[in-house]
Amino acid sequence: MEEIILAAQDREKTGITGLSNNLRAEGYIPAVVYGEGKPPMHISVPEKEMLKIIKTAKNNIINLKYAKDGDNVLIKAYQRHVVTEKLLHIDFQRISLSKEIEVEVHIKLIGEAQGVKLQGGLLQHGLRSVTVSCLPTNIPKDIVVDVTPLKLGDAVRVKDLKLEKATIINDAEHVIVNIAITREEAEPEATDAAAEPEVTEKGKKEDGAKAEDAKKDKADEGKKK
Repeated sequence: MEEIILAAQDREKTGITGLSNNLRAEGYIPAVVYGEGKPPMHISVPEKEMLKIIKTAKNNIINLKYAKDGDNVLIKAYQRHVVTEKLLHIDFQRISLSKEIEVEVHIKLIGEAQGVKLQGGLLQHGLRSVTVSCLPTNIPKDIVVDVTPLKLGDAVRVKDLKLEKATIINDAEHVIVNIAITREEAEPEATDAAAEPEVTEKGKKEDGAKAEDAKKDKADEGKKK
């Protein structure tokens, strides 16, 4: 995995809205770095570079460079404005390149399933990311699943994913993607089932009519006597 070098600035004062707004106006994002037994550090990082990293290399190792030191980190979390979606704050987690960590990895579907293309099924994408345990240098960018061979009723589960240098933590039976029967495919059976009560009802009416006729016949015989 490619290592990204990112210049960071120390940020001595924290929790002051005006200072944070000034940073953002200058193109920087407030951030905090923590972990690996070291005290937290409050820094600021360039917004433009961070937007690019989040979009294309979210799980890449970032080598933060300060004035006197540096840290290997991963993006742990980030906050966006609820309306403008501008970055507001970033949490970085220090990592050791020799220790395994747990990280979320995106699942990427490719291809067009046979069950959709040829059989009219519906592709349902269940689990969209999994948690993996591995060394930071072995974090997959994403996990690719080819759905092309999937037919109606087929499914790909966590246990079907194969990773060479990482272990998946999620439940092995959890469904990643499956090909389901559409409502249109199931309608003919539903129609046949719905028709049965009408036949039954008709039978009930015919039986009732016969019973009424029998009563009339008995009444006529009584009058004749």
